[in-house]
Amino acid sequence: MQGIPFAEFKKLLSALSNIRQHDIIHLREDQLQTVIDNEEKLKEIYSRYQMLIKQLSENVVQFENQKLVIRKLMKDYRHYVKDKEKIAVPVNAG
Repeated sequence: MQGIPFAEFKKLLSALSNIRQHDIIHLREDQLQTVIDNEEKLKEIYSRYQMLIKQLSENVVQFENQKLVIRKLMKDYRHYVKDKEKIAVPVNAG
């Protein structure tokens, strides 16, 4: 999976902003609206991307915490079984 590089996002946003600001007199109204729409769409895409990255990060932390809990349970269970085997006294037939 490839992420969205922040530098590339800023570069694209800057390019759209430059077109809007510097070429506003040369642009038809529909072209200007297209630039504005693309600027907003780019911002929205990156905003959603940032939220997803944050969620992913939180999920990874939750997974790591759960993994620690499960490993502790496994360790405790192994000790329990080991201790139970020590206590068990074999019955001699005799």
